[in-house]
Amino acid sequence: MDKLSKQQEILKILEDNNWHCVNEFIDTYCVDYRRRLVDLKEKGIRMESRKCQNPNHQHKGGSKEWRLLQGELEISFEEMPEYTEWKPSFNKLFN
Repeated sequence: MDKLSKQQEILKILEDNNWHCVNEFIDTYCVDYRRRLVDLKEKGIRMESRKCQNPNHQHKGGSKEWRLLQGELEISFEEMPEYTEWKPSFNKLFN
């Protein structure tokens, strides 16, 4: 099984269209999650952000939460037996 790229890991987190704090990206050991978000935007993935609103997080620098715009990806990771078998709509982002 191939390992997911950091862009793919971030998309996997965001696929549910809920808000996700940057801590979730950092937890994947993504050294530069901001660069990966920019890379995804440059590939046409539309996202929105806001200041983190999780009351359990004590950010001091105004960390953000991110989510995909509703219906942005037509992808289901649960349907894939292996990470290498991406749906065509997802494959075109990484080719």
